[in-house]
Amino acid sequence: ILYAKNIDDKHYPASITKILTAAIALEVGDPKDKYEITADDVFSYTFPGTTYVALTHDEIVTVEQLLYGTLMASANDAANCLGSYVATKQNRTALNEKGEESYVSGFVEIMNEKLEELGLSGSAHFTNCVGLYDEQHHCTVYDMAMIMEAALDNPFCREVLAAHVYTTAIT
Repeated sequence: ILYAKNIDDKHYPASITKILTAAIALEVGDPKDKYEITADDVFSYTFPGTTYVALTHDEIVTVEQLLYGTLMASANDAANCLGSYVATKQNRTALNEKGEESYVSGFVEIMNEKLEELGLSGSAHFTNCVGLYDEQHHCTVYDMAMIMEAALDNPFCREVLAAHVYTTAIT
């Protein structure tokens, strides 16, 4: 770091949360994997006034499509599906706000474990995988730089982040 100002102040990270979601998905899975969208994926959060790519229950997509939807379109539904994909592969569930077992909620636990692995758990804490506002969903500028550095370690993540155009296949 050559210069820093307020680098340790906690902020609400909004959609840059999705960088960690994508990075974890690429650590755990393969872009060519197929994923069948569940009701939990599309109905566990409400997305009023937010960005989405209109994924539907029982639709089959690739992880690659979800990655591009998450990082290029900043689509909350695609990010939710990525989280569920990872948690499903790791058989991780947690109770959601309704008291039901949820892979999406299990992924949030995985995210916070990753923050701890990166040495950021003292300053960063995430409550969802898309960046929806929550008082307990926060990180510092330094945390985000470390998350981005971890994401850029993956060549496919770099490719998606650098893309200007992506056309998805028909689902």
